Order: sequence, then structure tokens, then C-alpha cells
Amino acid sequence: MKGNWKGYYTYDKKSLQSRIGSSGTYFELTITDFDGKQFTGKVEDEEESGGTPGIGTVVGTKRNNEISFIKKMPVKAVMDQGGDKYILRGKHPDIYYHGIFNGNDKIIEGTWRIKFGIVCLAGFPVPMLPTKGKFRMEMAD
Repeated sequence: MKGNWKGYYTYDKKSLQSRIGSSGTYFELTITDFDGKQFTGKVEDEEESGGTPGIGTVVGTKRNNEISFIKKMPVKAVMDQGGDKYILRGKHPDIYYHGIFNGNDKIIEGTWRIKFGIVCLAGFPVPMLPTKGKFRMEMAD
């Protein structure tokens, strides 16, 4: 469990995925601490494939062959209808991941989601609708 993981995530909504201009957004996740149940680490999205800038943190749990974690990114990034990305003040809303290990504990596949929220765009409050998708990551070590 502890170590370097590489993966990608996609959006369930095809219109969002196509606006990103990539078939998936790639990331690298490093699990630095793991006590057999709980873990922490760092994560960095690849900006070129549509990721959020900055180095974020992950905090999660592993139970049997399931994993759940919260990804916290330091920069709030939103995309408008045209696919333009805006960087806003504040931290990105929490992203909730849940996945299942395959038989050898080196590949995890699952889902992610962002809950409903409000962001301020050009001085106006704008609802940020719930967003969800799928992810896959594998041990890189």
C-alpha cells in the first residue's frame, strides 16, 4: 500500500470529459504513512490532461479489499461551459474516492465524487453541481 501510485480519473458526464480535451486526467499519488488501516499521502494531478494545479493531500482507510480516501487540493479550479479553466481563491472542494483492489493489491479501480457547493465567479455566487466519475491507479514501485 505504501509507496508510489500512478493513475487517471475520468468524468461520468461525457460533455465534461470532452471539454477537458483528454481521455483521462493523470495523477501521481504517494502514500507516505500506512498503519494497516489508515493512510496519508500526497497527490499531484497532471495539469496538461486537465488536472487541478498544486500538490494535494490524501487521507483514507483500507478495509479488506476496499479503499476510501479524501483528496484535498490547495487550489480551487473550475471549468466553464466552453472548457476554459478558472483558478479561484481558496481550496478546491474535497473529492471523495472509493475503490476496490484487484486480486494482487497493485491495482485499484473505483469512483470519485464532489458534492454540491457554491463558488464565487467574477464576484457572483455560482452553484457547483455534484460531479462524479471513475478512477484507476496502480502501484508504480
